[in-house]
Amino acid sequence: MKDYIAGRGRAMVAKLTNGVPGAFVTLSNLESFSFALATEKGEHNESESVNSLLDASWINKKSGTIETEMSDVNKANARLMFSARVFEVAASTATAEVIAAALPAVGDILTLRRGLATSVVIKDSTGSPKTLVAGVNYNLRDGGAFGSLDVIDITTGGPFVAPIKADYSYGSQSRATLLTSSDDEYVLRFEGISKANNARYLYEFWRAKFGAADKTDLIGNEVAKPKVTISLLADTSKTEDGEFGQFGRMTYLGVPA
Repeated sequence: MKDYIAGRGRAMVAKLTNGVPGAFVTLSNLESFSFALATEKGEHNESESVNSLLDASWINKKSGTIETEMSDVNKANARLMFSARVFEVAASTATAEVIAAALPAVGDILTLRRGLATSVVIKDSTGSPKTLVAGVNYNLRDGGAFGSLDVIDITTGGPFVAPIKADYSYGSQSRATLLTSSDDEYVLRFEGISKANNARYLYEFWRAKFGAADKTDLIGNEVAKPKVTISLLADTSKTEDGEFGQFGRMTYLGVPA
């Protein structure tokens, strides 16, 4: 049987802590996944003949990279795609949050610190605060989902005094802060299936370090496919000539019975 690769499969990562992997998490529904290995050679040409013959070569460097397109921007993927830290924000309330230091003008857009906002009350800073009325002085965008509002009238019910403040409730949400993660390393494995012959292949990489996604298209007619490049590092705790290798290994598992 020929060992052709017409691939499908899933990739998983486990964070390394002091060289020990934790639980694996699936990188769901990858659009592509490929790896490349490279060697850098040193060479010597003899100088005793007019032909300057190549008489020796050796390997100076070994390296590897993985490229993948990750269309599923879930929290686990986003942590890796954007070198992000992910925070869970519990549902709570905000009181007297300043949303405009100066009196806004009609057409201005004011924003709350949290999205999924409900029970929004906007007040000014007079001695006995005056309340700005939804639908009269401002419109809450998208039902408060984004925590933004449009100022449509700053006269009715006034005069108003800055700063303008907001009281509101907000729902639980997750936040990924971009380019803030520590220099984490992962064990990466790919459980592959070839459509050509239904054979199974397991690829394991002992030390993988994710770079940030090169581009994420936020407007378009197709699903965005941010490309991420992953550096493969050598695990020097393993022997180069042993069963594991230092960069990783490929295991032929054959066709299930």
